[in-house]
Amino acid sequence: MSISTEKNSQESNDFKNNDKMQSNIENNIKIILETARIEYKSVSYDAWSTQNSNIRNSIWVSFLIISAETALMFNVFSFDNFITIYKCVMVDLFISLIISFLSFILAIDSMRSRGKSMRPIFGTYPEFIKKSKIDIHSDEIIKDTIDAFENCIQAELERIDFLGKRMNLLSKLNVISSSIGGLAFLSYFLIKISLL
Repeated sequence: MSISTEKNSQESNDFKNNDKMQSNIENNIKIILETARIEYKSVSYDAWSTQNSNIRNSIWVSFLIISAETALMFNVFSFDNFITIYKCVMVDLFISLIISFLSFILAIDSMRSRGKSMRPIFGTYPEFIKKSKIDIHSDEIIKDTIDAFENCIQAELERIDFLGKRMNLLSKLNVISSSIGGLAFLSYFLIKISLL
């Protein structure tokens, strides 16, 4: 009787351990899926929104530089003011304007969608329901969902990396353009003061 009781007790403990292990696995899977969902949201929406906002700022900076340089050009080109000494100012302004226009166009181009944008779903909802009814495929659903999240996250990270490189270029172009434009402004005013 004692052996039978021990055997039943052992089977009961094994059953409890299996239940506990299954519960741990399910909790781990829930954590993995929730983490994947949060990361997908972070890379597909939050990072994109931040980058898009920075690109819009770059557009405004480029437009501001273009406006200021155009105003100076009209002042320099006015027939009563134009003298040959201003040629160096004009060259600087043209170079700066070209760089500003390039930055402006690249910023607008960066705002449009390109490449693949993915949803973390590998099939249709009826396929999910069909697979979930068959016990054999329950692990397959979880694996497919995690794989789908991973593929989507990688695609979004590639897009973020591309836009990050583009934003870096835009920043450099705006700095170069504003530096050259600033030198042109300084040259113009120094020449104007020296002629007084």
